[in-house]
Amino acid sequence: MKPSVFIDYPINKCGEFVGLSFPQIIYNYFRESNDVVLAESMVKSDFLWVFGAGSHYSDGRSTVEKLCRRLLQNKYYSPIHLKMFGFDRLQKRNKKYEERVYRYQKNNPKGKIIHRVDDRFTLLCKLYGFDKSVTYINSLAYKTIVQTEYCRQIWENDQNTIFGRQLGIKLKNPVKLYNPVDTSIFTDSGPRIRLPGKFNILHVATSAMPRKGLGTVLEIANLLKNNEEFHFVLIGNQVHDPLFGHNIQEFSNVTQIEPITNRVELSTYYRSCDLLLFPSDYDCSPNVVLEAMSSGVPVLLKDSGGTPELISKGGITAGLLIDSKNPILSVKTAVERITDLRLGALTMIKNYHDIDLVGPKALELMLG
Repeated sequence: MKPSVFIDYPINKCGEFVGLSFPQIIYNYFRESNDVVLAESMVKSDFLWVFGAGSHYSDGRSTVEKLCRRLLQNKYYSPIHLKMFGFDRLQKRNKKYEERVYRYQKNNPKGKIIHRVDDRFTLLCKLYGFDKSVTYINSLAYKTIVQTEYCRQIWENDQNTIFGRQLGIKLKNPVKLYNPVDTSIFTDSGPRIRLPGKFNILHVATSAMPRKGLGTVLEIANLLKNNEEFHFVLIGNQVHDPLFGHNIQEFSNVTQIEPITNRVELSTYYRSCDLLLFPSDYDCSPNVVLEAMSSGVPVLLKDSGGTPELISKGGITAGLLIDSKNPILSVKTAVERITDLRLGALTMIKNYHDIDLVGPKALELMLG
């Protein structure tokens, strides 16, 4: 009998991914595989794939915590209850998801947990307590998937954060598995959109957080404002960036487009642009970079997080790092080498991020 696999992440069958792309792509690969079957529920599956701290579950409160909150609402409380559920409310672990994974292991002791870790939450200043949930879930894991060397390092090494020094953890049997990209959608062949510039530079950011680098994008746009050959296309929520979003309207060489959730439509914009500008901080392995390269679009990115590993490995160059002191030199060099960089981008995806390479490795780490 073939081993069964349960992907514990919402799978969207209409092609509009609004969260992680990896679960959807690996789900589709396993569905077509002759080596495993997809389980209809996690209860008795042989392998359970979990992602980070299960942040896709909206309610992170445990059953015990819910009971205590109910007692509080009924005024049966003590000062310690007020402290636990008042001052610490922003540092809660995802107890609900911890319980979910624990129940799986308790009820299915032969089942194996494949735990894929992502960014460290305290480094990104979000879901402050969820790093503890990652630590707990990883203690139950059979193997851990890291996306890049940076991803491994931020979890295994101590990190200085605004919360103080955060200790590293010993990942359970870590394996580096590069993120795959859907090359049936993100390809260099297909419909294109007519855009204003001879050289169109794209920036995609669903998040409006300043760490996504809108300030750098607009700085470069400002430096090139007198060259009509260059135009900048922003797709996402950049207009809501609290620091620089209001400045977008000042630029005649910048076009702002609302977030595009339909991936086929988004792919046409990738193909229609010449460069992806990605000056983001602390990302482990952003889908935006991989989707651009799969579309034949080289990337200019910041030397931060795991993104430099995505554009340069195995003797292949698919983009350039942005020189913070001379960013226009980076743009100029990329434009002059655009043909070579496009080929490098496509080769990088083919050699490292195609699902036909990543899928068998995912099977091997489970069954090998």
